[in-house]
Amino acid sequence: AMALEKYGTMPWREVVQPAINLARDGFELDWYDLCVIGVDQDRICYNAEASRIFLQDGGLPVGDGVTPNVFRQPDLAMTLERLAEAGPRDFYAGDISRSIVSGLEDLGAILNLDDFAQYRAKVISPQRSEYRDTVVCVPPFACAGPTTLATLNIYKHFDVAHLGCESAERLHVFICAARLARADRMAFMADPSMAEVPWDGLASEGYGLERAAQIDVGMTPHEFAAGNPWCHQASGGGTLPVTREGPEGSTTHLCAADRDGNMVSLTNTIMAGFGSGVVPRGTGIVMNNGMMWFNPEPGYPNSVSPCAKPLNNMTPTLVLHNGQPILAIGATGGRRITNAVCQIISNVVDHGM
Repeated sequence: AMALEKYGTMPWREVVQPAINLARDGFELDWYDLCVIGVDQDRICYNAEASRIFLQDGGLPVGDGVTPNVFRQPDLAMTLERLAEAGPRDFYAGDISRSIVSGLEDLGAILNLDDFAQYRAKVISPQRSEYRDTVVCVPPFACAGPTTLATLNIYKHFDVAHLGCESAERLHVFICAARLARADRMAFMADPSMAEVPWDGLASEGYGLERAAQIDVGMTPHEFAAGNPWCHQASGGGTLPVTREGPEGSTTHLCAADRDGNMVSLTNTIMAGFGSGVVPRGTGIVMNNGMMWFNPEPGYPNSVSPCAKPLNNMTPTLVLHNGQPILAIGATGGRRITNAVCQIISNVVDHGM
């Protein structure tokens, strides 16, 4: 909504209307839709409202086998209709937020109206790093953007175009770069408002070269341990203990470009398949289970704390050449997202795909 307000050209109502139509009119379920529901059927069954919406008498919504098996979400359509009429802030401080909180309170949840009302979207500058003759732009801080840049920052010190796109040597170098970047991610990255994080050190040329020097094209290391980016950080200092990550499953990524050269890369997720499996009564909204991104143990960079944002796997990315956008990219797949995005960037830049 903020992006539309700042940079868009279409009215809010017009943007929301297709989602209203889809929820109200529905779509015909195919075998894959039923498979997706079946995988998470046990989670859905735990919540009466989710079960009512997504299941049929507690089982898969297979229909009668004669008429089209159309899946409709009237509650969600009404919620979206309210959102279109009242505006996006209603989700955080209006009828929609009150409905969500009321439904969650019935289930014993601790979220309250203040938690919703205090939320604010932020516009922040992207983190940028050079890769060959391009500039890669990602969201900073507690997402996977810095890990994407860290992987490329190591990987660019090898002549991978000469090694060949599908060669074992090229794949070995990439895997090592990705695992070294992952080790640093798990050791140092978190919400910067809750922990001191060496962002500049992790993204520095010197640290990328230092980590690249640990890769032997002909040998696999015994372990991929975190380095010490604090040595390349102008301020701060120290080391942080390793954190952990949770599962993944219900993520969508969208890219769009227009005739004027504007590009958008957007990742949205409720984390696991069907999120938490909880739908507040009458809203049609599936609640996420993103709390699993936190480390449940106290004293770690990514530990649970009030108002903290968990370290997540999303890395919507734009690639620029001579100041102009040439590639909008992102992916689904949890911990595999950064590797997929990095490989596609390399395929385009290094191998001309």
